[in-house]
Amino acid sequence: MVNEVYRSVFSGLDDWRSSGGQVSLINGRDRSVPRVWLPPIKTYSMVNNHRHQLALILTGQHLEETSGPVLLSRPDAVLPILTPLLSAGIACALYPLINHHGLNFASTDDPIKLRHDESGHNYNSGWGATKASRPAEVALVEADIRSLQCFYKIILAVTIHEDSTSPNYGYAWVNNFPDHGHGQLVSRFNHLWGKTHLSDLSGQVVSDGHSVIGRFEKFLMVDFSDGDSVENWLADLSGAPVICVESPYGEPLETRINFGLAMLAAAIGTVVDRS
Repeated sequence: MVNEVYRSVFSGLDDWRSSGGQVSLINGRDRSVPRVWLPPIKTYSMVNNHRHQLALILTGQHLEETSGPVLLSRPDAVLPILTPLLSAGIACALYPLINHHGLNFASTDDPIKLRHDESGHNYNSGWGATKASRPAEVALVEADIRSLQCFYKIILAVTIHEDSTSPNYGYAWVNNFPDHGHGQLVSRFNHLWGKTHLSDLSGQVVSDGHSVIGRFEKFLMVDFSDGDSVENWLADLSGAPVICVESPYGEPLETRINFGLAMLAAAIGTVVDRS
């Protein structure tokens, strides 16, 4: 048995190659984590020895959460959203499938098989904790990001999950976004979500003084601290805005994908405007 995201991701890697992406495998410890590298469309001279800029997108840690890997397997949908970054001289690195062990199980299997490695270590734990027991893939991706940071300044990191504890609710956690960025994120997301056929999701909540259209339990929780998660590690490592997208688990796949795309586009638009 192979998890259903496998076919999408690895056919998607071919599509990324055809679209100009540089696909490589981060190898080690009998694991191979794919990475898609997107060089900027236009490059600019470095000023005062400042490093070139980089945005990161990571998903595929918890493999009952299928929409993130499938989303990043669709360059035709993702590339237009990344174009503002690439046009601004910002490179992008995509990690569409971090969890190797979970590929052995269907997405409907016991979550412990899909969220943990064979030793019981969660794929969103142990980031930045060099002495902690953690999945081999976590160590590989972390080392890769650290090596990139030697040459690039990380200006945005996005992780894509689904909230399986609150089915049918989507929201986002953020860190290192300035106060004025919260309203921009909400405004951009509402605009993008409202342009789709999904705008009939019912209800409205208010968080941090901003109205959010749609069926959401919560939306923006500022300066989250989630121990040794990848989001917390990236926020501390880079000091850059980090957003954790929690697409609405239990909704149809395309709804979850479109939620992730809208939130990704909102985050990119907000960060590009700031820069």
